[in-house]
Amino acid sequence: MLGAGYVGRGKLYLKQGRDGDARGEFEQAAKLDPQDPEALYGRGIARKHLGDARGGDGDIASAKRIDPMIANFFQAFGIKE
Repeated sequence: MLGAGYVGRGKLYLKQGRDGDARGEFEQAAKLDPQDPEALYGRGIARKHLGDARGGDGDIASAKRIDPMIANFFQAFGIKE
């Protein structure tokens, strides 16, 4: 995974409630690999927290099409939709 560092920081920021920072990290990961389900899913959660429900739902749906079990990777860190 090309954007592993970005995804890791994004998850940390989500846990800390730093949704804007999390979105930025997931955005960078998605630029490196537009098909990275962790980047898409994390960005989707951050977008929803920031009030962009439609965009967030779209990212989450895209991530789940790529990896139907993606939510489990985030739930292990205590991060839920």
